[in-house]
Amino acid sequence: MNIREFQSLGEWHDALVHLRFSAPDKFLVGGTHELASDQSQVLSAAFEQLKSNFQFVRKKIKNDRMMRVIEELIAMSFEAFKEGDEHRGDLILGEVEGMIWPSHKMPVKHAPEAEQRVFGQLELFAGVRISPYPLDGNAADLGSDQATLLNLAYRYTRHYQISLHAIIR
Repeated sequence: MNIREFQSLGEWHDALVHLRFSAPDKFLVGGTHELASDQSQVLSAAFEQLKSNFQFVRKKIKNDRMMRVIEELIAMSFEAFKEGDEHRGDLILGEVEGMIWPSHKMPVKHAPEAEQRVFGQLELFAGVRISPYPLDGNAADLGSDQATLLNLAYRYTRHYQISLHAIIR
């Protein structure tokens, strides 16, 4: 796969979003609906394309320390995808997207780890308290008080759910 040179930060963003939707094993061949035969190779090439066009991100992010953190997050995402952790890889790329485009900002979860890996200490994310809870989950992740409140909400809304279901039929 040839590494394409981007013309803008917008193209870099498009590649990032495409990577989030396709990684680790849903890359298509050209303009077809056929899966690429070597998904691992295409995954590696997609990350290489982001790295080789990083100059557009550098123009937007003026803080060198933040740039190194973003680069490390991209490396961490690649590692996660290669290890088969699709969820973590995608969340890390989402965090990168939010650091570059504030309108896409999400809670900081992996950036402190990236800063620690690169610099050995926290400066940008020194005061950040990372939630021990996953960014998504299910009722099994709730504490007992939270589970009680959720069950109560289900009981009180069950009538409306049944009524809505009858109307839809």
